[in-house]
Amino acid sequence: QKSIALVKNFPHAVYFQASSHYFLKEYDQALEGFTEALNQGYPASEIYSLRWYLYFLKQDYDNALKDAEEAIKLQPSNANLLIAMGDIYREKNRDREAVEAYEKAAKLVPDNGDLFYYIAYTYAKLNEYIPQGVAALKAIQKG
Repeated sequence: QKSIALVKNFPHAVYFQASSHYFLKEYDQALEGFTEALNQGYPASEIYSLRWYLYFLKQDYDNALKDAEEAIKLQPSNANLLIAMGDIYREKNRDREAVEAYEKAAKLVPDNGDLFYYIAYTYAKLNEYIPQGVAALKAIQKG
C-alpha cells in the first residue's frame, strides 16, 4: 500500500501492486489495479494479456473474451493469446470458434502437443471425428 499511497498516479506502481494482488489470489483487487494502471497509461497489451486470465478464473467469460480480443489486436502473432481465445470460446460452448482459434495457434506453434489435444477434444464435441482423429494423432506424435 505504501508505494501506491506515495505515487498513486504512477501506472507502474499501480501495476506492481495489482500484480501483488494477483499472486495473493486477490483477483478482484488485481482486476481493479490492472484497470487503473491501464487508465493511467500502462501498456494496454500487457494489461489485456493478464486481465483476460483473471476474468477467466472468475468465470466471467464475456469480459475474458473482450480482453483477449483486445490483446490479440495488439499482438496478432501471440500463440498463447490465441490458445486463450480457444479456451474462452470452449467455456462459452462456442466450439467452432474455439477450433478456429486453436488452429491459428497451431500454425504458430506446430510442436505443441497439448494444443493438438485441445483441437482433438473440441472436434469431438462437434462430432467431427476425422479431424478429431488427425488432431489426436498429432497430439500423440508431438507428445
